[in-house]
This record gives sequence, structure tokens and C-alpha cells, in this order.
Amino acid sequence: MAGTFTKRPSAYQGMPYRGFTDLELLLVENALRLAWTESVKRFNCHKIDFSKGLEDDISSALVMVFDDIWTNNRELLFDFAKLLQPVPEFNSYHGAFDYRGKALNFRPDLTFRRAYTPPGMSALNGCLFIEAKVIDAARTMGTYCSDGLIRFVDGTYAWAMPQALMLGYVNQKNKNLPQPLTKHLALPGKKQTYNLKVGPTAFSLSSSNNPSHITVHERSWTYPETKASPGDIKVLHLWLMV
Repeated sequence: MAGTFTKRPSAYQGMPYRGFTDLELLLVENALRLAWTESVKRFNCHKIDFSKGLEDDISSALVMVFDDIWTNNRELLFDFAKLLQPVPEFNSYHGAFDYRGKALNFRPDLTFRRAYTPPGMSALNGCLFIEAKVIDAARTMGTYCSDGLIRFVDGTYAWAMPQALMLGYVNQKNKNLPQPLTKHLALPGKKQTYNLKVGPTAFSLSSSNNPSHITVHERSWTYPETKASPGDIKVLHLWLMV
């Protein structure tokens, strides 16, 4: 009797994956703000001067702060750890491909992986990916957008997800969201470059005096095997003051 064979499902089946709720995004924002505040108290665990550090220096320091909190004061991250692994990965080499399966020479700065991924969801790609940029007199919105934000729009990063996060390390006075970003995205041609549909608009759940903001971008590419659209991507912009 001839055997029967089942066609192997596409690697892109089910993408884009289920995103995070606004309450879950708020939990992530609050965890990042916590680690930022704790970084001063826990200088001994990272020894990075944020006022002089590059984005890689600061991002790696934040990872060490998360690890120190989880090691010594994990009650501060109990609720967070129900959703995501409590210590983010820094410049992860795991799953470092774009939506075409092309290996990357650069990677998102931080990756929060889910505490549990259900069947049918990739543990490598069903994550919250974070790109970080220093914002100062020399590194302005042009760098923040053209070397950061665009990677979420063109399918380099977060191609399996409907959400991502841009993290700004602001080392310049009077630079708060949304004015600099709004002004840059209003320049001729920028709306088209970044396929901007909405924003920047304040994230309604962010209660900080420097609230996070949201932009929504159309993604015009398709998954190569299924030809399905990835849909829009919502990017949460969180800026932390050095």
C-alpha cells in the first residue's frame, strides 16, 4: 500500500504572530524604566558611564542590570517574568535573519523572548525586538530613523511580529518625545520613506512625565513562500534621559 505524505508547512505559516497587548507593552516599558533607574544604584555591576557610552555600551549595561535584579531582587520582576524572559539578550546571534532568510551582519540591540511560545510560534522570532540609539547633538533623528526605525519597516527586524520598540538614550537637554521625531517625519519625503500611517501619538497607558509614543508603518513586502502580507507594524518609542 502506497504511503501518504503530508506537505511540509511553510516556515512562514502563521506569520505575523500574535502581538502583545497594550498592557503587556506597558509592562515592558515599566521594566525598562526600572532597569534604567536601577542602573545608577547598581553601577558596580556594569561600570559604564552612560553620559559617555555608545549605544552598545549602554545596552549591554542594561542587560547586566536586568541580570543583577533577577539574581538579587527578583521580586521586582515577578510579573514581568510571567510574560517574557526576565533578562534580555544583547545583540543576539540566534535567528539573525531577515524575512527572506538572508543572514544579517547587524542585529537588534535587545531581544525579549516570550516566557512561553505556543505550538506554531517560533521561539526565535516571536519576540519583542528592540533597536537602541543614542540621541545627542551629533546623533539626531536622521540616524535614529535611517539606521534604526527603517529596519522595522523594511523587514530586517521584527518581520514575524506586528510590534517592535525603538529605545532612545537621550544625552541632550530639552529633547523629549514627540517633537524631534514629529518634526523629522514631517520633512519632505520622510512619510513615504518610512511608510508612516499614524503618529507619533502618545501611548495612552504610559503614565510617565516623558511618555512613550507610537508610530504605525505599512510594510509593503510579502513573505516569499506564502506571498502573505506582514501587515502594519506598530513601533513603541521609549526615550530615557542620560
